[in-house]
Amino acid sequence: MQFLLGGLLVFAWSSWRGEVADPASKTVTVTPDRVELLAANFSQTWQRGPSPAELDGLIKDYVKEEIYYREAKRMGLDLDDPIVRRRLRSKMEFLSQAELENQHPSDAVLQAW
Repeated sequence: MQFLLGGLLVFAWSSWRGEVADPASKTVTVTPDRVELLAANFSQTWQRGPSPAELDGLIKDYVKEEIYYREAKRMGLDLDDPIVRRRLRSKMEFLSQAELENQHPSDAVLQAW
């Protein structure tokens, strides 16, 4: 009876702190669009399409990556980490540079030049 009560208290404490996750949040869904993206990235790297076995490996690797990513976020490993901060900064700089390159000047600006 003591162990049952102790287990119930631990479960209640974990649930109150938000550590017991919703079962739906533990589901990794691999959509056809994601499979196409994985195959396209493979094709871009290797200059050929992936074989069925390679595509299966890519999907398994994606699922493993997604699980590790979610668990790391749940544990707060992304907070106060200088390496993660630098990587995010570098990605933002890349995105802002790409956005600047895609902007087209208006006709008025071109006429002023």
